[in-house]
Amino acid sequence: MHTDEELRGLKTAFGNLVSFVGGGTAAETVTRVGKSQLSDYSNHNRMDSFPPIDVVADLIAVAAQPFVLRELALLAGYQLTAFEPVDSTQLAAAIAEGTREAADVPAAYLDALADGRLSRTEAHEVQRQAIEAADKMMSIAGIAGQIARTTASTNSPTAPAVEGEGTSASGPKPSKDRGGRKPRKRT
Repeated sequence: MHTDEELRGLKTAFGNLVSFVGGGTAAETVTRVGKSQLSDYSNHNRMDSFPPIDVVADLIAVAAQPFVLRELALLAGYQLTAFEPVDSTQLAAAIAEGTREAADVPAAYLDALADGRLSRTEAHEVQRQAIEAADKMMSIAGIAGQIARTTASTNSPTAPAVEGEGTSASGPKPSKDRGGRKPRKRT
């Protein structure tokens, strides 16, 4: 259960979100509830009325400001931070680092088996290497996802161009032969 002060904080954050969108009249055009209900959601005298998550999501999408998310994160003991802009060179670097980390997993396992058995300490080392590799893979997924979201919403100079779009479409295309290697055919 949250305190009245915490709940009032959520109502204030929601009111700030509605104001940022342009007020109740503007906000009702982008979500499924009317301005009277939106007003109740931010009214400190209506502690029985809070916005549904889809209404919050609709308004955040328009405002591009996480007023309510920030307040919820604080209530849960977290701090909300924005992603730093990323591009495909950062993705390539993350993939290179992730590949190196992933290679450490079988290397640790094979080193451990050099004497013919796997000790508890060696198993812990394989586990540690696997966790580090998994963390790097999650980082890759995050960077790739951020690029995908950015590319889908804009084709700005900070976002990599989608193939066939933007200024890079007329530039030279990378070789499809993978640096002399032929991709293997899957059967």
